Amino acid sequence: MAGFAPFLLLQAAAIQKAGYTAKKVTPKGYLEMLLSNGQPNLISQSVSDASGHVRDVKYWYRQRGIGGQSRTTDDCAIDARPSRLEGTIPSTLFRVSSWQFDDELIAKYEKEASAVVGPAAKAYDPKSPLPSIMMEIWDSVVEQANGLLIDINSDLMDLQAAAFGVNVVTGSNASQTLNFGLSTTTNPLNEGLTKLLTDARANEIDITNATIVGSGFIDAVYMQRVQNALSNAQNGVNQSNLSMPKYFYDPMAATKFGANQFGLFEKDAVQLLSVDRYVGFKSGFKGNSYFFNITLPITNSLGGNELSNITFDCQMFYSDCPQTINVGGSPTAVGRGWNLIMSKSFYQVNKPSDAFATGDRLEGANGTLRYTATNA
Repeated sequence: MAGFAPFLLLQAAAIQKAGYTAKKVTPKGYLEMLLSNGQPNLISQSVSDASGHVRDVKYWYRQRGIGGQSRTTDDCAIDARPSRLEGTIPSTLFRVSSWQFDDELIAKYEKEASAVVGPAAKAYDPKSPLPSIMMEIWDSVVEQANGLLIDINSDLMDLQAAAFGVNVVTGSNASQTLNFGLSTTTNPLNEGLTKLLTDARANEIDITNATIVGSGFIDAVYMQRVQNALSNAQNGVNQSNLSMPKYFYDPMAATKFGANQFGLFEKDAVQLLSVDRYVGFKSGFKGNSYFFNITLPITNSLGGNELSNITFDCQMFYSDCPQTINVGGSPTAVGRGWNLIMSKSFYQVNKPSDAFATGDRLEGANGTLRYTATNA
């Protein structure tokens, strides 16, 4: 209507602030646990050393000695020849997401959408580590990375679900029931936090450097602990004084491991293999594309920042003519604009199944234990 200005499109992030839904990143406790071990780790550096070269890597290990092989006579006989075993770092899994940003669509937003921001706020020239990138693109990438990270975390949890080691207490790698009893008048030593600690000791795991990943009842236990709600029960035990592993909440544990299941992980028992491909001679301008490697300032919705340590390979190129492209399986007409492809090559490496010799009390153990929490 004449005399009226067109409506102003406000950004929900400015209104909702910390509650802005697009920037809520679901906790990915398993991936966060792997990242908390430190990046880059030895395995990742060996496979990809930032030069752009990706190599096949093997590693050697030896089994420790076991009892029953020493003798009581001094006759110079030879009992064994310690030998090296070899493990192979597997080929990586791969995940990729891509997005198109139409210049004409961005032009309809407030001018802040086209402002050059972040680490990419430099001139678009070969000397810059990144090309210029508009606020709308940067914000969208940070927001959409949640979906890519969900799939990466899901793939890794599938690998771990099939890779839990033997618990020497049961002699099996099956999930062991761990009951957190309702009664506070008795002190069962084969239940709850006490059993978790004694199991770790039996499996020769240093509980102070271990980590738990899960959801459900174990999450409730840790919530009580974080809120300082645990204290002396009627049986006289103050559970808040027990030394407990670091904990990562992962809502996907219920479907990947099982309802109320969680994993106990020895420090570095599982290593993240993170391969960066668009680095070294593979980075920079190639034809109409710019290739680079990037980390994103990601904090999950509960405040954890481990996800900001994961690196992504990116390819950016500009479509200089309107065209019809395939978007999510459907032909879509788009204008001139930027295209961004973000990918990740990754895997995880567990201790080998024969890390301990036949006859060793830890035969079949690999520093990862599986539990099902109950509350009866």
